[in-house]
Amino acid sequence: GYTRLSDPVGHRRFVFHAHGAPWVIRDVVEGSQIHEVEASWHFAPDLLVTSAKGGFRATVDPSTNHHTPGTAPGLNLSWASRSALNGFIESGYVSPSYGARKTAPVVRLRIQNKLPVEFATVLIPSETRANSESDFRLLSKESDSVQAYSYSSGDVTDLFYFSLAGKPWTFNSWESDATFLYCRQSKGRVVHLVLVNGSSVNHGSKSLIHHSHSIERFEWLKKGDASVTYCSHHTPVEHA
Repeated sequence: GYTRLSDPVGHRRFVFHAHGAPWVIRDVVEGSQIHEVEASWHFAPDLLVTSAKGGFRATVDPSTNHHTPGTAPGLNLSWASRSALNGFIESGYVSPSYGARKTAPVVRLRIQNKLPVEFATVLIPSETRANSESDFRLLSKESDSVQAYSYSSGDVTDLFYFSLAGKPWTFNSWESDATFLYCRQSKGRVVHLVLVNGSSVNHGSKSLIHHSHSIERFEWLKKGDASVTYCSHHTPVEHA
């Protein structure tokens, strides 16, 4: 829709969520000139949206529910970008039915920068206030061949790797040829892996996943003393 501009702009959005993990939405905006880029998050009319450490928090308005203040179910929203990104709350509208309109809060994330730019938004549902130790950040540098994000809360870290070149990549202690890789570490131990469009994952000197051909999707999950594996490929996949 933005290719009609004098400087044609392309927008791509990547969405990832695994059970028990945060929702991560990565927006990539491609072009060659300076543009104002804005993402809008529209919330329901009965939610209270407030500023929080590192972003915003949406909760059920305590004046309309019976939850003890500070314990209502909520959604924490944070973002990470290499460019300077501003986040703010506005009053907007939603339409629950034809011909009806209700006032509702909107969170807007805005960048004015020379394209290409990208930013990622993390959504974390929670029953209580956001963990004060939580942190969402971009790890990679502009020269890296992979975009790496991390979300840390307590002793759990979620890592998200998006390949930029479509070829094998290395970042810190990780090596893979996947177009996307997700890893959850608990107390420093890998407990969850998701690979998309790739054949191998190495961590340090250890091979975690290996297959002779690229796999559309592979998932390994630690459950207590057992592990569960899902694979889109019909032949066995070697994994540690």
